[in-house]
Amino acid sequence: MRLEQLQYIIEIADTGSVSSASQNLFIAQPSISQSLSKLEKELGVTLFNRTRTGMEPTEIGTHIISSARIIMNEISHIEYLTKDKNEAIQTTIRLGALPVICDKILPKALADFKKKFPNVTVNIKEEGTKAICSNLKKGKIDIAILSHYEDGMLEPDRFPFYQLIKGRLMGYAAKNSPLTHKKQVTFADLIEYPIVLLCDEFFTSTYIIENLSKFGTPNIMSISSNPDSLKKIVMETDAIGFAPDISLINDLSICNGELIPFYISNMPESVFGMTWDHNRSQNKACKALTKEIIDKSNSANEILHSLRI
Repeated sequence: MRLEQLQYIIEIADTGSVSSASQNLFIAQPSISQSLSKLEKELGVTLFNRTRTGMEPTEIGTHIISSARIIMNEISHIEYLTKDKNEAIQTTIRLGALPVICDKILPKALADFKKKFPNVTVNIKEEGTKAICSNLKKGKIDIAILSHYEDGMLEPDRFPFYQLIKGRLMGYAAKNSPLTHKKQVTFADLIEYPIVLLCDEFFTSTYIIENLSKFGTPNIMSISSNPDSLKKIVMETDAIGFAPDISLINDLSICNGELIPFYISNMPESVFGMTWDHNRSQNKACKALTKEIIDKSNSANEILHSLRI
């Protein structure tokens, strides 16, 4: 019997399903299912009845889960008593992340993380999803924060994708652009304008080019890996830029009216999430940083939904 197995059955009991437990614990669903089967086999009992409404603890399962809660509470108390030991941990965490996440989530996550792990260095590399996936497979980064990668880029069992933020890709233009007065903007409208794009390691750029090409040849004015540089170009020209809505909330150029954001018809949601190599065990510091990122992403989601541009 392992402690994580106790954690799993508690979460299954609380949520009523293995899939919900998987999402809450950020553990691949097959891993939880296999762990539950092994525990039931080891104990020689059935812990849950599989019903149409979800997973319901059996009578013996209810007693075992109750005991598991007591054990896990004691473990939490022990961890509290030894929390100062975190100061002795000296390591480096390699984090690959999209610029939008670095700007909106990581500062607060790192601030709280460093209070608990003052001697841990977090080495952040900002890049596009394609590069992040490549470095993750090569073992060059420990945690990846990226947009939902295309099928085949990463093995889903080894690198499960855990959703952090869901939003929408938007266009933006200078305040005097005719587009800012339209009630509805389509890709057919945008083909008339020059555009600025992030470099091709970002999936956003590929998607935009594919959709604009249905209505003509896109007029690409500039390509950059720096989102702020693209915004400055748009402010000075008649070009159109593109960015996830979360990156535009509280943006200075948006707030002062120099850039005006607009939604594009039929634009799908933008999904950002996190993953790491599940064939490698995360150390204590990595687990703590992962939790901080999750917490700050939840807060960002609340802001995004309440202050939707």
